[in-house]
Amino acid sequence: MPTTLKVKIVIAGLFIILISAVAFFVIIAFLRVNILQTAQSTRTTNPNLKQTIYQSPSLKNTYESANYIINTDIGESKAKTYLEFFEGFRGYFSRNFFTISNKGRLQIYIFSNLNDFNKFKTADSEYGYYNLQPKEIISYSDAGFGTFAHELVHSFIDQENYRVPDWLQEGFPAMFEKIYGYYESGKMLACTGYPNPWRFEEFKKDIAASGSTPKIIDIIHHQSSKDTEQIFASFLWQSGYFNKYLILTASKRNVFESEETTLNKATGLTTDQLEKSWKGWVNNLNASQEISNLPGSAIQSNKQEFNKWLGILRLRSCVPI
Repeated sequence: MPTTLKVKIVIAGLFIILISAVAFFVIIAFLRVNILQTAQSTRTTNPNLKQTIYQSPSLKNTYESANYIINTDIGESKAKTYLEFFEGFRGYFSRNFFTISNKGRLQIYIFSNLNDFNKFKTADSEYGYYNLQPKEIISYSDAGFGTFAHELVHSFIDQENYRVPDWLQEGFPAMFEKIYGYYESGKMLACTGYPNPWRFEEFKKDIAASGSTPKIIDIIHHQSSKDTEQIFASFLWQSGYFNKYLILTASKRNVFESEETTLNKATGLTTDQLEKSWKGWVNNLNASQEISNLPGSAIQSNKQEFNKWLGILRLRSCVPI
């Protein structure tokens, strides 16, 4: 066989190998994105929603803002308070986590009481939920700002198709279940990232049952309870690691990079070092009374009112941003 022909065959073979390798990585990346999108779609997708909530005779009042439409039976004053919170929280989140683009207004259904919410809801939820199809939030008035903040974060992740690991699907939104702050020059400044007291109690029960603090490797592989995932998310936030981890996760290009490696990069610590820090943080949290004494979420009208409120509660770790 002529040398030239041999060379051509070798080159052709190498080209085929290269094309196959590229196709393999494209397929893996495609599968990863779809798996993540599926994980992000674990919110309610009940097709019968229109036959329940839309038939409620009470949700006849509509109030609108730039990005939200409230359907409700609560009074105008309270509805406008919620609209101000929704817009303010959207701005706070965009400044501190990732940008929310304008893709139409989100429908939000707010019942005036828990009984009506339970009667018409289509998801197994005590407080409220985000529905993927159609894209809506359903809750009731007394569920509070923390519940709506939680569900809004689900809507942000879905709307922006933001890549979030499985363990953070609930851990991330739950970081906002306690939110405190005030309005200033049309913006909301807020403190978030607190462990929810009832979640913390459940977390302590998990520790008591197992005899040890949940291991990080189990948490990031989605092998722990939702309450533990929320507490660990709060640990990352309060330790200053959360945003870098979020960015590295969302921009990850190496489909074979483990969650553990990404977390190590974000924190600058080995898993053993981070484990030690995590356990110390949990022990300090157990010794503190601040979490058990956390009040309900509240956003004051201005800084002066907030400082007065803060002084009464003595919530030392709250510095709105």
